[in-house]
Amino acid sequence: MLDSSPQGERGKYMTLLTEARGLVVAQGQGVMPARSKLGGSLTPYRLLSITVATRNIERVIGVEVLETFVQLWRDAKRQGYAAWALSAIAQCVKPGAADQKLFHLTLEYLRIVNNTISSEKLFPLLRLAFAVKFIHLLGYHGSGMTTHPFMEIADQVVRTNALRDALSLLARVQKKVHAQVELILEELSGEKHSMPARFLMSLDTKVA
Repeated sequence: MLDSSPQGERGKYMTLLTEARGLVVAQGQGVMPARSKLGGSLTPYRLLSITVATRNIERVIGVEVLETFVQLWRDAKRQGYAAWALSAIAQCVKPGAADQKLFHLTLEYLRIVNNTISSEKLFPLLRLAFAVKFIHLLGYHGSGMTTHPFMEIADQVVRTNALRDALSLLARVQKKVHAQVELILEELSGEKHSMPARFLMSLDTKVA
């Protein structure tokens, strides 16, 4: 679940990223409060199997929790990096366009941020790697706002098989990439996606 908003006293509207149908906006009745049968499972930072009825309006009628990203609930810093990615997807992706690559990229990112042990300095690079691959999946190929060096490094990042493989490529150019990513996402969504400079690791930090 990327986002949700209340619907009356016991329901809510949810923005879901699905493997088969891309972004889906669905209604959940009887999911409030959180201790209800469905409400306890329909929360962010989980991989869910959801049954949706599609008559007139998308409506969630069943849910099974497949995986819970526990550390994203317990650690505010990890949660911040995860929430940024989910917010960017919700604001930049249009409902109804299936994109399995985006689904699996997002799942990979959440798992790494959740499971990485004692490597907080890697989180900013992971977020940049996710952002560059995400921008590529959106079909962005540069504009007057994009510098040639960024497109060059972006091409290298996109060709990596996994997010971790891109970290060494970004380590020494992250400030420049950071600035370009903010501009591009703002251009794509019309809203500013802040990536605070205080989260940047120092350029001389080695990446394993």
